[in-house]
Amino acid sequence: MSETATAWTPKPSARKEAIATIERGLRVANVLPRGGKAVDVVAGFGRLERMRLAADLARLGRLVLRKTTLVETALSAFDFSALEKAALDYGVAAPDLVEEGRTAKRAEARVLRALALRDRADQLVGGATALLGRPPELDQESRMFLDEFDGVVRPALFHVIPLNAARLTLLDSVAPAERARLWWYAQGADLAPTGLDALAQAAEVIFCFPEAAADLEELRQAESALQNLAREAVRCRDMVREHVKRGEFLVLADERTLESQRQTATQSRSAGPDRRR
Repeated sequence: MSETATAWTPKPSARKEAIATIERGLRVANVLPRGGKAVDVVAGFGRLERMRLAADLARLGRLVLRKTTLVETALSAFDFSALEKAALDYGVAAPDLVEEGRTAKRAEARVLRALALRDRADQLVGGATALLGRPPELDQESRMFLDEFDGVVRPALFHVIPLNAARLTLLDSVAPAERARLWWYAQGADLAPTGLDALAQAAEVIFCFPEAAADLEELRQAESALQNLAREAVRCRDMVREHVKRGEFLVLADERTLESQRQTATQSRSAGPDRRR
């Protein structure tokens, strides 16, 4: 996920598929799709929104004469209650991802299905937002199922590190600026798929040498500082680009300070805790 927002372009096949899905659903003039087809159409808009394809969204949006009705139809047709079972499947299967053979394969299939359902719900909500110009109003029950999934899966997301290659692939058709929001695919996806092995080794070290826990905490804090500075640097660059677009030439002096701080945090993380004690 190192691509920059300026260098990234969506895969033509992903864009073509999303557009085709929408056009198929809207093929009959003045007849809105129903059921699963309505979900497909609105989710298609969500996929285009993730790719930040504003021109396609505007063109296809003009084909929908009753946007509110389409969104309501799609939200009613989507089974938000299935997220409850998906969260349970994830909780049962995810710990088995570190196993071998068929056990790991079965776990992989169940975990990816669970994450895909959460992703589909996000596509639907994103497409509804693109069509309405505002987030849709979900009923209390649908919101509850979304919150329940997030509450169960997100704290246990570290289990999915062995599937990071697959998660990164699933983010290929999402604009870099949109990826962090899709935490079920993006959070920790840059870590090595063998990262849980390192976690187990760290636990063994701390069990034998409890004093090492302080060093581990210092490393964690250095990494947290580095990530915060990286996010702030991206925010500053985005501000500069926006001002340049408007014909304003604004120099943000604190960018130099941020870069210096980021280098310091990087050096701290690389060197590790001070061991002269």
